[in-house]
Amino acid sequence: MEFDLSEALEETSKIIEKKSTDVSFGKYSRIYLAPTGNVKGVFDHYGENQSILTVGAMGSYAYEAILHGAKKVDLFDINILQYFYCELVQLGIKNFSFEQFMENFTTYILGVRAASSYLLKDIDELLKKENSVVTEYFSKLLERYSRDEIIHSSLFNCLNGNREHLKKNCSYYNKEEFYALKKILLANEASLHYQICDIADIDQVFQNTYDLITFDNILQFYKSIEKLNDVSIVNQWIQNTVQNMLVSDGKIQVCYGHLYTALYMMELLGTLDPAYSYHNQLYALSREKAKSGIIPNLYSLSDSYSIDFIQESDTFDSFTKHCVLSYKRSR
Repeated sequence: MEFDLSEALEETSKIIEKKSTDVSFGKYSRIYLAPTGNVKGVFDHYGENQSILTVGAMGSYAYEAILHGAKKVDLFDINILQYFYCELVQLGIKNFSFEQFMENFTTYILGVRAASSYLLKDIDELLKKENSVVTEYFSKLLERYSRDEIIHSSLFNCLNGNREHLKKNCSYYNKEEFYALKKILLANEASLHYQICDIADIDQVFQNTYDLITFDNILQFYKSIEKLNDVSIVNQWIQNTVQNMLVSDGKIQVCYGHLYTALYMMELLGTLDPAYSYHNQLYALSREKAKSGIIPNLYSLSDSYSIDFIQESDTFDSFTKHCVLSYKRSR
């Protein structure tokens, strides 16, 4: 892939200097520091698959797929800055010890501003490991801003960057799996292919067929995707376009879950503990937000899908972040 580094740096500067997290998602957007969902649970649920297409983000779905036996993983993301960060993370996996990786790419508690003293502290060391467009990007960015200015800006979305969450929900944030992944990446035992593209264009960019396609919760924000901005279009696209990218018994994971699973978990909490202090307030609020959203509409169209709940054993953790509702359909 070819990139306009000058443009990327200018767009990054706009985000850093904006002093606001209100940045539209697109070609140049905020960077997710870490995965926000139960990535391990998704792949435990779908089992081993050799060929996978998945959201790029910072690489977690791809790495989890590899640790679950995948040999070929294609990744897509519309955000060029997210791709740069994904490559930086991979460089960290290949070159850092587990302890050094955790210090540089996770936080102790929620919020990078509250726990950033070690985040990317060894980035200068890491950038010396190779010459690439990614290391050039971060090197030039560090010529404009100090490390503290970068990590305390709006550039990083640090939701769920804390290591205790990550250890539970993503395998390679644990020591044994980290070194297993490192070995695979260094030996090139799995093929990773990352492309910058809109989710609606994946069938034009990727010509392969897959055992499993995972979208995480991208389609929860369908109204912001120009070519998929109506629920009936989303449903038709999944059935008529994405289905054709599968092998005969392939599956598609489509998570629309945060709003709906919040309702599900609040109903469960109310059953388990009717006196739960926030139940009534949160339940009413989320129910109101979900009324006109994608969830009820998709339920009316989802007769051809099976519906699976994937959640942590800890009910309260599931309620806050980790419960995933996915739709899948086999050909």
